[in-house]
Amino acid sequence: MSRKSLYPGASLIRIYTTRDEDNILYDPTELLADIVDSGSQIQAQLVTKDFTKLSSGRYRLHYNLPLDAKVGVWHIHLTATYTKTTPVLVSAHTYSFSVAQKPTIGEKKR
Repeated sequence: MSRKSLYPGASLIRIYTTRDEDNILYDPTELLADIVDSGSQIQAQLVTKDFTKLSSGRYRLHYNLPLDAKVGVWHIHLTATYTKTTPVLVSAHTYSFSVAQKPTIGEKKR
């Protein structure tokens, strides 16, 4: 299923789950996200307190794109670290989303 593109100034909202190697949900000690624009520039660095905990192992990321956000494919580099085990559990994933130019009044959406 493909997602529609976001526009500059739009809200990016994503739900993430953190699971261990046995596929069990857990709450990480630290949750980090780098939001990188289509020009490979970091636009935001979010930390655990920037996420909303929905339930054990489920977190919501909410980020408002800048009004001058670059068009193209953006990435979210998400890292969850759990330090209460030995060895430390680290899970890292990259997610992508598209930013498109907002259509002007009277212009048809493609």
